[in-house]
Amino acid sequence: MRDEQDVRALCERVLQMAADGGATQAEVLFTGTVSALTRFAINSIHQNVAEENERVSVRAVLGNKIGVVGGNQLDDASLRDLVRRAVAIASVQPENPDFKSLPGPAPIPPAPSAYSEATAAFGPEDRAERVRVVVRHAVERGFEAAGAFETSVNQLAVANSLGVWAYQPSTEAELHAVIMADAGGSGWTQRVAMDASTLDFEALRSCRWASIMSCSRRTPWATCSRIWLSWD
Repeated sequence: MRDEQDVRALCERVLQMAADGGATQAEVLFTGTVSALTRFAINSIHQNVAEENERVSVRAVLGNKIGVVGGNQLDDASLRDLVRRAVAIASVQPENPDFKSLPGPAPIPPAPSAYSEATAAFGPEDRAERVRVVVRHAVERGFEAAGAFETSVNQLAVANSLGVWAYQPSTEAELHAVIMADAGGSGWTQRVAMDASTLDFEALRSCRWASIMSCSRRTPWATCSRIWLSWD
């Protein structure tokens, strides 16, 4: 994954291509994602997948006409083609008297960090260990667990020919699971966090609640209440 300096250099290169291509103003939106997912069903992990993707969207301005094109092939030839098509689209647009200009640079208020090194470092073994806890909660009650645990690192950047530059990295960890009983009942749970290490799976009551919901669909609630209380 690119760092902020690399992302900025890419955006500035595209802006220069737009200027060379005849755009009076231009904007570049960059998004990047590295995500990995561990999927499980019937109390077993059956899939581990990972994906990396980067995308650039170019907004070309000709006077008060605008064209936008996006793509995820970021070699120079492909970027020049994006710019060429954005300019070509702008050239055939009707005049937009309401458009005056792209925004100029302005102070950006500081915001709390949305990035976690722990989430970025999470590997397949880390996700598998957390899934094991969810499955154990189900197996102990004779149920079946299915779902997925995903971690991702995301980048968002915007730059324009008037000097605007903004960059934000972020991370996300998301678990969802279905706990299924043998009589057709089921319970569902989900957890989302910026920092995967803050998801305490051993103490994750939502996994237990999902098992309780499965139980409540096949046995009287009084019995399920006693089971739940015995877990605390």
